[in-house]
Amino acid sequence: MSLLENNGRALNMKNVNNKAGISILEVVVAGFILLLAIIPIYKSLTAQTSSEIETTKIAMAKDVLKSLRQEIMARTFDEVTSIVSNPLAQPYPLTLDKVLKIQKEFQNFDLAVVASFTDVAKKVAQFTGTVTWKNNKGLEKKETLTFIQISQK
Repeated sequence: MSLLENNGRALNMKNVNNKAGISILEVVVAGFILLLAIIPIYKSLTAQTSSEIETTKIAMAKDVLKSLRQEIMARTFDEVTSIVSNPLAQPYPLTLDKVLKIQKEFQNFDLAVVASFTDVAKKVAQFTGTVTWKNNKGLEKKETLTFIQISQK
């Protein structure tokens, strides 16, 4: 064996000629293991995002229904009576109607309002607002709010 002197150390020639590195097989195996680790992480992140979108849509639907209730409750009972008596009357103001059109276009929202009197004397008006939308899987979801307005006369 021949020895060389390198900064005061002896080197073996056999070790100098050996090349350290990784083979293509090791790269493929490492890539496969990395892929196996990334797939569950990706699925977890996409499921979380989908859940957040659904939660946001539910909150938006509740906000639309609360706004509808506030708009109707802000009216006098006589105005409400004209809305309930005329099924073609719009139970919410035009500004809310414009908001609903935008939400329907971009968020798949649709609002349906059913109004009726709950008594013969027509002193209690009941409103049921239902917001429907489709979730990411294409299933229809609903959020409903029912409230009444009572005549003070």
